[in-house]
Amino acid sequence: MDSSSLQLRFKLWGACLASFVLTLVLHQLILDKTGLSIFSLQMYALIPVGAAVVGCCAVSGYVLSPHRVQRYGDSIDFAFLILVCLAVQFAVEMSPYLAWMFSHGMTAPDISPGKYFALKITHAEYAFPERHNPTRSETLAKVGQFGWFLLLPRFAFLLVVARLAWGTHARTQSTYD
Repeated sequence: MDSSSLQLRFKLWGACLASFVLTLVLHQLILDKTGLSIFSLQMYALIPVGAAVVGCCAVSGYVLSPHRVQRYGDSIDFAFLILVCLAVQFAVEMSPYLAWMFSHGMTAPDISPGKYFALKITHAEYAFPERHNPTRSETLAKVGQFGWFLLLPRFAFLLVVARLAWGTHARTQSTYD
């Protein structure tokens, strides 16, 4: 691989990382202002629509940049997109932790990042609509250890997003030097 194609690859990755950071910042702002986590939106408790939307926004820099620079992806780009999409899950869950640290002068909270992530997953509450009780619109249910299982559909959808993003500019679609 020559240096010009390597520079071009890093430019595409830079565009992807910029869209990744911008997506996380926007997601955190929406979460802070409205209390709504777009990432956590789901249909039928197992179809993570929000994860797919946030994942698509996070890799949009990669998807949109190759049209401009006429470069097509290969397996290294695919591995990069997988890492970015999987980092979305961790980064979205950890963004309130990081926001708290930044607002308190970078002092570490009393809880470690790993413990915070585990508590966030196992103490999550899911809202289920109440059809036969007109006075209450939804019932909140804590997921407990089942929260770890609920990460699997999110990871699967994020992997699909990575595959679709890479497939829009895969090496097999052109004659790549």
